[in-house]
Amino acid sequence: MLAVPSFHALGGAMVDLLDVILKLKALNLHLVVVQLAIDTRVDTGFFEACQALALFNGERSLIRAAEASMIARGSPRPNAKGAALTETASVAPDLRSSADSRS
Repeated sequence: MLAVPSFHALGGAMVDLLDVILKLKALNLHLVVVQLAIDTRVDTGFFEACQALALFNGERSLIRAAEASMIARGSPRPNAKGAALTETASVAPDLRSSADSRS
């Protein structure tokens, strides 16, 4: 039996995940995915794994499409507060110490 916290622990693509599941099945080993409550030791476990794989693949596709859209639009990366950087926000701060200034 192989127990993992999530599919992300096994691979980043559906093809990789399916390959792992099929290799485990060929070795008569079972997969337990804790996050999704998948256990291939039960009869429906393999089908639950396939359904979860399809959802996993769909999520990855949405993420890739959103990233490609942002790159195509040239969207600026958000700063720590979530707002886009502006020209005024990107101006270098005054790093002179008080000892540098003359009164």
